[in-house]
Amino acid sequence: MTEEMTTRQLREALTKKRNAERNSVKITKNRNFDHVGPDPDAHEVKRPGSADVPDYIGKPKRKVSRKLQDSLPY
Repeated sequence: MTEEMTTRQLREALTKKRNAERNSVKITKNRNFDHVGPDPDAHEVKRPGSADVPDYIGKPKRKVSRKLQDSLPY
C-alpha cells in the first residue's frame, strides 16, 4: 500500500473489508423455547387507595377512556 490511493479506492476497499467482516459472522437460531409468554412468577402488586391510608398520596388509578375511537366500526 505504498502507492497513493484515491478517495474512491479507499472507500471501496473499506466497504469490501466491512462487508467481509459482516459476512464472516455465523448466524445461529435460538431453539430454546423453554418459556414463552408472561413471567409466571410475576404477581400484581396491590397498592392502597388514597382513602385507605391517611397522608398517602399515590398515583391516580387508571380510568377507562370515554373518548370515541378514531376508527368506528360503523
